Amino acid sequence: MFVAVGRGGRTIISCDDGRTWINDRQLTSNNGDHEEETDKGFAYGNGHFVQLLGWGAPVSLQISEDGVEWRRVYPQGSRWATIAFLGDRFMMMNANEAVTAASPDGPWSYTTDHGCNDHMREGGGGAPAPGIMMGACGSTYTTDGGQTWSNASACSAVTAFGGIGQRGGFAYGNGIFAAVDEEGDYCSTADKGTTWRSGQISNFRDGSRSYVGKMFFANGEFWMMVGNKGHRSSNGANWSTTSFSPSGIILHAIAASDTGAYVAYDRESGQFYRSADGESWTATTKVAATPTFQRLT
Repeated sequence: MFVAVGRGGRTIISCDDGRTWINDRQLTSNNGDHEEETDKGFAYGNGHFVQLLGWGAPVSLQISEDGVEWRRVYPQGSRWATIAFLGDRFMMMNANEAVTAASPDGPWSYTTDHGCNDHMREGGGGAPAPGIMMGACGSTYTTDGGQTWSNASACSAVTAFGGIGQRGGFAYGNGIFAAVDEEGDYCSTADKGTTWRSGQISNFRDGSRSYVGKMFFANGEFWMMVGNKGHRSSNGANWSTTSFSPSGIILHAIAASDTGAYVAYDRESGQFYRSADGESWTATTKVAATPTFQRLT
């Protein structure tokens, strides 16, 4: 099953491997950056789909076990800026603080101070529960569920990250954490932030900044979606470029199922697509373009 979430608390699912999309719902028609229903993160773990909502406004979580029925809860604390599943627990972070819980319904427990008194942007992790978060302080990571934190080494594409929230992104896969900003600067680490490989993806984008989408890990590769092409890498450091067919399509988000099928979404037109190889795409369901879907899993 695929699930897409976005602004306005909007959700939609596909139960047939991306061939059709159903149960399109939303909390509000608001599509702004600073609303109670602004999308700030999405995670799946322990049988729960969890969307983090609210930026510059009260924070809430949308939670579902099946992608159809959703409930909204308001966790303790405020200004939570990112959510991730760390292999055995969920974690949310803001400036200085982090909380963890086995279930997104709580109870949430505070970890030790992670040491970044500034915006946090995105986070991720995987079994057996390493976690890393990125923001204006660069990056900070934990290998013990937040009992202790370490600052990662300097990395120009991470420090003062500006475009990692709505464009660009951060993902975990193949034992590697990787980040790409909206200009194609990248960083990756295979040792939880102790050392980084960094650089810039060549020929990153042509045309409008609005073509830059989110980064995802799908079918064993990191994918950075930019309009009619996708930059892909198995290690977050060596990147190749795939041009999509047909040539006129624009894609902003991508995911893959256990069968290997890819799905993608154009947030400007509201069009979903499906592909067997990540290169040649067929249009499937088209929905209203706003509120904008941002993330797929």
